[in-house]
Amino acid sequence: MKEIVMLYHADELETERVRRACEKAGIAFTAAGIQQELAPLGMIAGVRPEERAGHTGALAGPDHPGLLGGLGQTGAERSVLPPLREPVIVMAGLSDSKLDELLAAMRSEQCRTSLKAVLTRYNADWNVRELAVQLTAERKAVGQGRRIHGI
Repeated sequence: MKEIVMLYHADELETERVRRACEKAGIAFTAAGIQQELAPLGMIAGVRPEERAGHTGALAGPDHPGLLGGLGQTGAERSVLPPLREPVIVMAGLSDSKLDELLAAMRSEQCRTSLKAVLTRYNADWNVRELAVQLTAERKAVGQGRRIHGI
């Protein structure tokens, strides 16, 4: 998987900050448009289908129950997920050291995006709206001191 950072739903200032951070870290960057919000994250990142876990794009399922109590989304249901309300950063193909380098560059550039995720074989078939729902639920759970995914 190639190294890439995808940014969704950001204003021009935040887009420029994230772009500069990626440039400092030597990572490819793309500012995804609204037309890409329903596309699978892995497709946008260039992940080959055989590198995915084979999920159907659902937020929850037998292999990944998530926080949403078994809410599985069909293609039609995914298209009615709420639009993004804040920027989301998805990082793909980064080693641990490269991720640390990018996060340090993002701090130095004063990036403000709080919803960040690493693309995995388990979320590669999700779209960014599904991911944002999951990240928001996780952030709320952590804020309330609840356990997430048995951790």
